[in-house]
Amino acid sequence: MYYNTYSVYPCASNDRIVALCSNSYPDDNIEFKELHIFDWSGKLLSVLHVPRWVSMFTVDFSEKKLYAMNLKKENKIYYADISCYL
Repeated sequence: MYYNTYSVYPCASNDRIVALCSNSYPDDNIEFKELHIFDWSGKLLSVLHVPRWVSMFTVDFSEKKLYAMNLKKENKIYYADISCYL
């Protein structure tokens, strides 16, 4: 069985909502993160697979950049250009 969980507050602009999704397969003890981008009607527009564990994120919609970090393991902020998804 497969589960989706939205675990932190989403970021939103006038036309997009970005949410961090924890997907898991409990029987296999596997979990991975994705960012889901929705329009305001709730339609899923894009799914971004996140290569690192993320516990906190924000989006700069004017610069079209994602900023993320893992509060438990690293003292680093990662960023990515997500202009093709917004």
